[in-house]
Amino acid sequence: MAGDGCPDPPRGRYLGGRPPYGYTLRDLGPHPNPAKAADGKRLKGLTPDEQTEPIVGRIFTEFLTGLGLFAIAEGLTADHVPCPSAHGRARNPHRGGIAWSKSAVRVRVLNIARQPYYRRLAQPVGNAELVAAHRANALADAHRDDPEFGYRFLVDEARNAGQAMAERTAWKICSDNGWWSAFGKRKKRGKVARVGPPVNDDLVKRDFTAHGPNRLWLADITEHRTGDGKLYLCAIKDMWSNRIVGYCIDSRMKSRLAITATRFRPTSV
Repeated sequence: MAGDGCPDPPRGRYLGGRPPYGYTLRDLGPHPNPAKAADGKRLKGLTPDEQTEPIVGRIFTEFLTGLGLFAIAEGLTADHVPCPSAHGRARNPHRGGIAWSKSAVRVRVLNIARQPYYRRLAQPVGNAELVAAHRANALADAHRDDPEFGYRFLVDEARNAGQAMAERTAWKICSDNGWWSAFGKRKKRGKVARVGPPVNDDLVKRDFTAHGPNRLWLADITEHRTGDGKLYLCAIKDMWSNRIVGYCIDSRMKSRLAITATRFRPTSV
C-alpha cells in the first residue's frame, strides 16, 4: 500500500486489455522484439491517472477506517463523484453511469477485475471445485467401505466409480482429509520413532509348524496387471499338506476376496 492509502501500482510490463480503474497507459518506448518493433509496436505501461487516482485513494482510506462498502458507494454518489462507467463512457456505452454501486467499490477494494468478479457471483462453485468434490466423495466412499486401503487402492476404487484421477491427486485429497489406511501410517525413521502395535494378533506365536490337516493356514494376496485392469489373487495354503486348499480371483481387493477363498477349494485337493 502506498502512503496515501492507494494500492501500489502494478509492477512489470503491461500485458494488454483495459487499464485498471485509477491508472492509465504510458509509452515505454519501442518494443524489444525487433520484428514487432519493425511493425511499429511499442511497449505500454501503467501509471496513476490524475483524475481517478484520488478516488481510489479515498475508497481505500474510508474502507480502512471501518466504513462499509454500501456507505462508501453512497458517499461517492452524494458527492457527485463519477462512477467508473460514467468516467469512461466511450468504453462503457451500455452502462447507465448514474451512481456508484456496492460491487464497483468491492472490486476496487479487492483489486480484482470486474469480469471475474461477476462470473464468480453467477457461478459461486466453479467446475474445478465440482470435480474436486466428486473425486473426494468417491475416495471417501471407498475409504469408508475398506478402511484398510491406502490411497493407491482408493484411487482404483474411485476410477471404478467413474472418478478417474492421478495417484498424486488422490494422495493430496487423502492427506488433506486424513484418510489413511487402518494398518497405520509409516513412522519417520530416527531415535524418536517407536514401533507401533501389531496390526493383528499373532495367534501362532511365529511357529508355523502344523500338527495336523486344516490346523494352520497361510494366506497371501497378489496383484497382477492385465490389459483390462488389475487382477487380485488370494491363495490359502495348508501348512500340513503344503498344498493350496482355497483361492479366489477378483478385480477388486476387498474383504470378500479372502472370505470367498476360504470357501472355494480346488477339486484336486
